[in-house]
Amino acid sequence: MSGRLGRQRKPETLQSFRQKRLQPWLDFVNSLPEQLPPPWQAGSKSMDDILEGHAAPQKSASFTAASRFPGTYFFPLGVIFDRAQAARDFYAFAWQVTNVLRWIVTAWSNRDKWPGLSAMGPPSASLSLLPAQSLSMGQSGLLTILPDPAWMLLMQSLEGLEAHRLRRCPIADCGRFFYAARSNSGACHEHLALARVRRGRPSGQALKRQYEETRRTNALVRKGHPLAEAKAMVARRKRRATQ
Repeated sequence: MSGRLGRQRKPETLQSFRQKRLQPWLDFVNSLPEQLPPPWQAGSKSMDDILEGHAAPQKSASFTAASRFPGTYFFPLGVIFDRAQAARDFYAFAWQVTNVLRWIVTAWSNRDKWPGLSAMGPPSASLSLLPAQSLSMGQSGLLTILPDPAWMLLMQSLEGLEAHRLRRCPIADCGRFFYAARSNSGACHEHLALARVRRGRPSGQALKRQYEETRRTNALVRKGHPLAEAKAMVARRKRRATQ
């Protein structure tokens, strides 16, 4: 087979491509407050803060222009005519995007509890999304219903992703979403080194076992056994205890 169909991306190259496509959305969600109340509980100031920080509107005489992702996709032509309404709409959008990513991580970690669909296939989980459409008006006044640009871009970024690669950083006071282009990535890019060090540290139980084995080995050495023989005796005792 030749040509484009005959070539396949290497796994790491494919995951790097997917990570690059999803990263702007991860940056967007990670920049939001950790505890983001639902739109019906959020105050007008909280909503306006989200718009100010993530749509980056620039005030002018008659309207506001959004110039930062994803506001440039969310608002038609990046123009905001009614700031209060725009703040409410954009806040609801940010809350929904956050819930989508949280759902993916939570659903995958609880996949052993998915209901079985014996007649329809293997167990699965699904999330209903609100109609992702927008109403467009041309200069002639003709109305058209189109897929919402921001939602369409998000869906394209999620299509084909492997759920187990979308993770949250385990480091305390972080918890940011990240996409593991390398399957062994245990934390976000900023905390990769710290997570690697922590994974290398033995647990409390492991430390206790190491201490006990060292104590027994030293006791045998004090009784006159060579060090190598003492270690072998302790290892044999350990194997018998686990059988």
